[in-house]
Amino acid sequence: MNLGTIWSNNKKNSGRIVKNTSIKINKVSSVRPTQVISVNSSATKSYWGAAVWMFFHTISIRINEDFYNNNYQYVWDFIKKICNTLPCPYCQKHANEYISKIAIHQINTKDKLKIVLFDFHNSVNNRIGKNIENISILDKYAGANVKAIFDFFEKRFFFSYIGTRNFNDWVKNAVKNEYYEFFNKIRTHF
Repeated sequence: MNLGTIWSNNKKNSGRIVKNTSIKINKVSSVRPTQVISVNSSATKSYWGAAVWMFFHTISIRINEDFYNNNYQYVWDFIKKICNTLPCPYCQKHANEYISKIAIHQINTKDKLKIVLFDFHNSVNNRIGKNIENISILDKYAGANVKAIFDFFEKRFFFSYIGTRNFNDWVKNAVKNEYYEFFNKIRTHF
C-alpha cells in the first residue's frame, strides 16, 4: 500500500489504520552553508537603505541654498513622506519617531538640513550596530551626479518587495507620482 491509497475513497480500506512501510527517510549528513546576501540583493535593507541615504544626503549637500531656503517645508515634507513609506515596517516606525521630534526651525537652512540628516543617519547606524561616521563623509556628495543618484533611488526604493506587497505597493505608487513631481520641481536647483 502507498500514500495514494491511504487517502483514497476505497471503501474496503475505510476504518483501517494502514502502516506504510514503503516510505524511506534519508538523513541529510551535511549541513548547508549559510548563504551570504549581497548589499546588491533586494533581500536586504541595505539594498534600498543605501539608496535612501544617498538620496537624502545628495539633496542636503547639492541643493541650491536660495532655492532650499524658500522651499524647505516642501523638501522636508517630501523627506518625511519617504520615511513614512519605507519598505521595512520597523525602519518606517523608527524613522517616523525620529523625524517627528524635529521642529521646522531645525531644518530651515541647507546647513541645518545637512546636520539633521547626518545625525539621523548616525542614529540609525548606532541602533543597528554600524560605525558612527564623521561629518566629513558627506564631502563625497559634493561631486555627486544628482541625476544618477535620483535614478538609483527610484530603482531601489520603488522596487516591489515581497514582504510588503499589496497595500504598501499601492501607497508607494502614489508616492512615486509625488516623487516625479518633486524631481521635476527641484532638478534645476542643484
